[in-house]
Amino acid sequence: MKNNIILDCVVIKRFNIGESDRIITFFSKELGKIRAICKGIRRIKTKFSGNLEPFQRIQVTIHKGTKWNKVIEVNPKYKFFGIKNSSIYVLNIMAEVIDKFCQEEDQNTDLYKNMLMLLELLSLDVNQNLLIESFKLQLLKLKGYLPSFYNCLRCEQKFSRDTGLCFINDYNGFICKGCLKEDIYEELTFDNLKLINYLKEYPLQNTLNLVVTNKGFELIKRITNIMIYKYIDTLKSEEVYLK
Repeated sequence: MKNNIILDCVVIKRFNIGESDRIITFFSKELGKIRAICKGIRRIKTKFSGNLEPFQRIQVTIHKGTKWNKVIEVNPKYKFFGIKNSSIYVLNIMAEVIDKFCQEEDQNTDLYKNMLMLLELLSLDVNQNLLIESFKLQLLKLKGYLPSFYNCLRCEQKFSRDTGLCFINDYNGFICKGCLKEDIYEELTFDNLKLINYLKEYPLQNTLNLVVTNKGFELIKRITNIMIYKYIDTLKSEEVYLK
């Protein structure tokens, strides 16, 4: 039928609307993020029951409308990931980051593949801490919003083991201690920087072999989150400017 599209996708968010309907946010291989209304899904008897749960991979047929896209058919053709309860927090972070970072119908197949890999790995009994940080860093890389990991932001000196390193929040970048003027910063070692660089460059599954101290992980998490929030603030500023 005209205006119908078939998508390979994952349900990342949903919220109720009206008495029995629900707005579903999908992240798809073909179109990236797309929202659609699913009519009557909250009724006791519906053909969509159990097939539009969060983090399920499905094939969905959507009718593209002028006001709302509409879910027409759902095919649960893929195996269920078997997500553990302990992984829900991490998956909610994944969904929130994708939703905030991605514009509607902006295809990103690399991000889609990374999302599927994260879902697959989280169904296993693995350490999840570095997985989500690696996912966030690689998303930033795909969006072209990562600072240099090799040279000081100010003097352009190449980093080495002898360099005192800092991450400055306001400028979202790494500098040598000789260029430090700010009061708020994160101090890190050359090995910390190498690990962050590794997380952004290598496949998610490679993080399973890494051993990191709690202190090192918390540092990486803080720096990654600062970069994430800075990027979100940039997107908001662009939206205001475009309006």
